[in-house]
Amino acid sequence: MRLAAIVSCAFLLSGCLVPSEPAKQAEEISSISAEGALLAHGVAEDGVTDSFTRVHVEALRKKLSELEPKVQVDAVSTVLRDADAALALLQDDPAAPGLLELRLERISKRAEELAK
Repeated sequence: MRLAAIVSCAFLLSGCLVPSEPAKQAEEISSISAEGALLAHGVAEDGVTDSFTRVHVEALRKKLSELEPKVQVDAVSTVLRDADAALALLQDDPAAPGLLELRLERISKRAEELAK
């Protein structure tokens, strides 16, 4: 339950504006991916319910979909699609949440590098 509260707070504090600069977009993708990795960790540890996972992943994917039309840099677009695909797996069939956690962490790091 504590993990759910932390994840919810992080999501709410991440902001609602859609950035237009590529570095800021990459930062946003990194943040969303890191949050997804944290959620996947909670799923792997059986600390997060299926319904919370579905709703939270839906919210994260919505943020990515709002960002997508503004992305003009191919590398940022690629990392955005990778994050969305990993989150879709977590939402639809979290059979291997530990692997999805690692995948989302790698995506977050790639996006963070693009933000520099």
